[in-house]
Amino acid sequence: MRVDPDTGLGTCFEFCSGDWSSLTCPDPDTYCAGGYRDFPVCTESCCPVEQTCPEGEGCFPVADDFTCGAPWNPGVYGDGCEFVNECERGLFCGDPQNSSDCADGAAGCCLPFCRLGSNDCLAYSFELSCEPWFEALDGSPGHASIGHCVEVVG
Repeated sequence: MRVDPDTGLGTCFEFCSGDWSSLTCPDPDTYCAGGYRDFPVCTESCCPVEQTCPEGEGCFPVADDFTCGAPWNPGVYGDGCEFVNECERGLFCGDPQNSSDCADGAAGCCLPFCRLGSNDCLAYSFELSCEPWFEALDGSPGHASIGHCVEVVG
């Protein structure tokens, strides 16, 4: 998951414990990123708006939280994408119907994260509004103010 590009040395992550229905991590500052892997690991949560990941990595949505990872062929706002890590830092691969600036026929579209109640989306388009990322009481604790930019319909 995390390899230093200069030295080629990686970072070790602790495996999650428990059974598949209730995976846990012993460190309370980590969460189990494991629902999509054969070997679930404990990793730190990050903030997709503030991009609290190390240089060269982006903060991407994984399950009900956000985790750091290396972007692959990072696209800019409005570019087409298929995978969670195909957009530059601060963007995610979302529904192309959420903005008319998205590439036609794309499976997904690089769209911005935002802080609820802010004007973050206006940096990309005056047509965008910041909507909650998580439904009320769902998702990761500490991320209640995270949103994503969608086009205002009306």
